[in-house]
Parts: sequence; C-alpha cells; structure tokens
Amino acid sequence: MKKLINHCINSKKPIVSLCISPTLIAKSLEGTDYNPNLTLGSTQEDSEYNIHEINNAISSLGSVTIDKTTNELCYDKKLKIITAPCYMMNVKINDVYNNIKLAIDKLSEIL
Repeated sequence: MKKLINHCINSKKPIVSLCISPTLIAKSLEGTDYNPNLTLGSTQEDSEYNIHEINNAISSLGSVTIDKTTNELCYDKKLKIITAPCYMMNVKINDVYNNIKLAIDKLSEIL
C-alpha cells in the first residue's frame, strides 16, 4: 500500500480516501517531505470513534488534520488527495452516500 500511495503522489495521480483509510495515507507518507491535509471527520459532531485521538495520531505522523462533516470533503490540492469522513460519523446511510458522491464528483472535476 505504501509503495502504491507514494507512486500516486510522485506521479501526481489523484487519490480518494474514505472513512478511516486516510490513516493509510498518513502512515505511508510518514517520514517523507509530504504533509497531506486529511480528514477523518469532525470533533464537533457525533461519532462512535474518538476523532480527536485519531487526529492526534495522524498529526504525529506528519499529516495535517482538517475537521470536516459528511456534508464536506477535504481536498489537498498540492498532493491531489481527496478525503471524506463517511462512516466515521454517526449519520444516516444517505448522508454517507452523499459524502462519497462529493468525493467522486471532486475526482471527476480534477481528472
């Protein structure tokens, strides 16, 4: 996974990462010159996960965490990384669907 993520970044290929998977990006880019902007959700909204602790762990790897709800996504323009919280938040299935659609629409826009 690390090799693939680094290949995409170095080749300027876009990456879409949903739910908890931005942690893979953070870990894969740990120790590099890249400090991606990523979201795993919002500390201001209800989640069964401790978003604050997850954000601290991601930040310790060199990534920058951005609070976003399922009505939003995070787009790191420099690295072409699109992240969306989806199931990290306590929301309805249609909210997850709409969040994924936001991410895919953004991907279509930058391709």
